[in-house]
Amino acid sequence: MNIFTFFLNNYRLYYDIDHISIGYGDVEQSRIRIAKNARDDFWDKKLDVDPQKVIWKKWNGIDIPFLFEQNDRSEIITHVDGNITINYDIVASAFYFLSGWNELVNPDKDEYGRINFGQSMIKKLNIASSNTKQFLR
Repeated sequence: MNIFTFFLNNYRLYYDIDHISIGYGDVEQSRIRIAKNARDDFWDKKLDVDPQKVIWKKWNGIDIPFLFEQNDRSEIITHVDGNITINYDIVASAFYFLSGWNELVNPDKDEYGRINFGQSMIKKLNIASSNTKQFLR
């Protein structure tokens, strides 16, 4: 299963929808398009994100970390000719956190194979105490 399938399956389960056409990357026929900015070799080489290079964008008053971006010049969402484009790779960022990627690639583990919270990307980005209920409105 690729990261987009993982993301889409979880999105559809949570929101109980399956009739919306969503594409990831260069998918012209989809009504909703999500930019694919994470390189495939990031996953293949088991790399980790540099927290200093994370792009933060504000959406509905919430700061959202986008982990795989080169710049922050675009709006998060654009509407053109009835189509919606999410200009930042929310799929790869969500996959990173949902899959526990940081724990997989971090070599500094305790006796149970877990990383110390201080080494987690959640701690490094200071998002552990974020009120996630705000995202679900």
